[in-house]
Formats: sequence, C-alpha cells, structure tokens
Amino acid sequence: MEAADPMTAGGGPGGGHWATTVIDAVAMVWKALGPGRPETAYSAALAIELGGDHQAAVPVRYRGALVSVCRADVFVPGPLATVIEVKLGDRATPEALAQADAYRRSLDAAVAAVAAFPRAAGKEPAVVYCE
Repeated sequence: MEAADPMTAGGGPGGGHWATTVIDAVAMVWKALGPGRPETAYSAALAIELGGDHQAAVPVRYRGALVSVCRADVFVPGPLATVIEVKLGDRATPEALAQADAYRRSLDAAVAAVAAFPRAAGKEPAVVYCE
C-alpha cells in the first residue's frame, strides 16, 4: 500500500490538512509538557490530542505465523490511518523512520511519521513523514 501524501490529504480529526493537524498536536504537547519528560508522556499526550490509541499492538508475522507483537507509540485509525513513533532527540533518525514505516505496513496504515521531542529547552520538536 502506498502512503498517502500527508501534506495534501484531508480528513483527519478536526478536518483540514492532516499533516498540519499532526504538527499542531505535537506543538501543543511540547508547549504543555516542555522538556525533560519520558518518551511515554509525550506519546500518551499526543494520542490524546489526536484521538488515537497509545501503545497500539502491532503484529509481526513470518510465513503467516505470529512471531512477535510490537507497540506503536500512537496509532490514529481512519481513512488516513496514521502511525506516529515518538522519539527523544533533536531529529528523526533513519532507524526511527524505518520502524514507523514497518509499523505502517503491519497495520496497513496510510501514513507513518516520527515526532522527535528535544531533550532541552530552547528547541522545537520535529515531525518527519516516511516516504
């Protein structure tokens, strides 16, 4: 399944452009919680903000057999089903992007992204979408 273009696709909670909705939600969580929180605090707050599921189960299958169950930080179901991995740091790493995209494929979601929350004050969080 090809990922939808989150920059132009609409239909997420609150309407409008879904990418803007996600970016605004990340900014609101950062403004409310600030630096120094554990990753789970940011991901739980982001799930609340977006009306999604926190720590959603992601089945991993091999030759049709369930071999593991991972947890996506945030999963927002719907027409533009979205997986968001939350990381602490100034940027989204290639590993985090690969993880979010793998979860997207397992959940048959349309969009995958990484929200990177900085560890220190004076910086802004970043949202990077998987291609």
